[in-house]
Amino acid sequence: MKNKDLLRLSQAALMAALSFVVFEFLRIPVSETTSIHLGNAFVVLGALLLGGVWGGLAGAVGLSAADLLAGLVTSAPKTFLLKFIMGLVAGLVAEKVLHIREKDAKDQFRIALISAICSLGLNVVLDPVVGYFYKMYILGQPQELAATLAKISSVATLVNAAACVAVVAILWPVLYSALKKADLLTW
Repeated sequence: MKNKDLLRLSQAALMAALSFVVFEFLRIPVSETTSIHLGNAFVVLGALLLGGVWGGLAGAVGLSAADLLAGLVTSAPKTFLLKFIMGLVAGLVAEKVLHIREKDAKDQFRIALISAICSLGLNVVLDPVVGYFYKMYILGQPQELAATLAKISSVATLVNAAACVAVVAILWPVLYSALKKADLLTW
């Protein structure tokens, strides 16, 4: 049991690092606080491989750290919350609703895509809405500025979601197959 816990922790740390690296080095800034990046794909992949809580925490830690190191200190708490929710939703859909662990590889691929679409789709809605209220009530920005930034964020988040679903579609079969073959799945 301890080896499986250590393996899960190691894989969560790897997913956090991957989400951080992808955000930090492969992002396209859109505004002062918004970027197009593929870090969210690793939140979803982490949730699919490790479960919603572990995947969500890994993504939340990795992308919040990326915000902090990118100078987006005020965005880090919102990022932590939203990425954790994203991982929880991906894990919930995959595990509890569609029972990914009980399916064959072909069905697991479909479930991975459905989970990615659900969690990233929710993020498309939540990111601008939470961002609007966060910027207005926590950061004290004027309503007009918060609304404008929410509109910019919604477009960038939609582009992120589409790109991340594609990344999940490409990487899920490879990661799952490699981890299964190496007997490194934690489930």
